[in-house]
Amino acid sequence: LRMPEMSGMEMLEEIREKENLKDIPVIMLTAVAEKDEIIKSIQAGATEYLLKPFTIEDLQDKISSVLRLAESAKQGS
Repeated sequence: LRMPEMSGMEMLEEIREKENLKDIPVIMLTAVAEKDEIIKSIQAGATEYLLKPFTIEDLQDKISSVLRLAESAKQGS
């Protein structure tokens, strides 16, 4: 969420506004643990939210979850 040039939320909003990117899964990787920031991120279109520090296993689990969601969505369309 806190990046030098633009915030993660701004980046997420830009991704969701672009037709060719709007459906790609986005995992927010951040040290920001405030509940309202997590909720805002999900409402803005984040697919998953992972707090730092995280393990490689945590990241792999989130990626697997996102891929399952994407596959389910694809089959539903």
